[in-house]
Amino acid sequence: MGVSYRQLRETCQAPVRHHNDVAGLLFGDLASLPLTKLFVDLRLSPSIATVAFLVCGLLGSALQIAGPRWAVVGAALLVLYYILDCVDGEVARWQGVEDMRWGYFDYIFHMVLKPSCFVAVAVATWLQLGNAWLLLAGAVAAVAVLWLKLF
Repeated sequence: MGVSYRQLRETCQAPVRHHNDVAGLLFGDLASLPLTKLFVDLRLSPSIATVAFLVCGLLGSALQIAGPRWAVVGAALLVLYYILDCVDGEVARWQGVEDMRWGYFDYIFHMVLKPSCFVAVAVATWLQLGNAWLLLAGAVAAVAVLWLKLF
């Protein structure tokens, strides 16, 4: 049976809830908890979730360019990337783990993944619609998300 959802919410989510944006409230509060419970019950390391979110984010971004049908699979992987990003922090808080190396990797992975998502969607829509302004919009979004992450 393992740990209860109530315990996980109090220990893993409540301390950071005030930092959540809309997506964080949706995925962080709702969708990540069953996966966090699985990680905690199986005593898995939060670094597994960190590596998994990197893989899901890169693959999800790449599949955006592969065509409309693959883009749907890629979008699901991008949602899973976001959920796993919540899971790694929740599991680390539950286990009391503060590893600076993995915190650094998490930060660097965000610096790569967030802009790549916007660029990949922009390239995919440009390939489908042929409007070059979409590439500019994707580039601006990528720079904006980097700007927010850096500053």
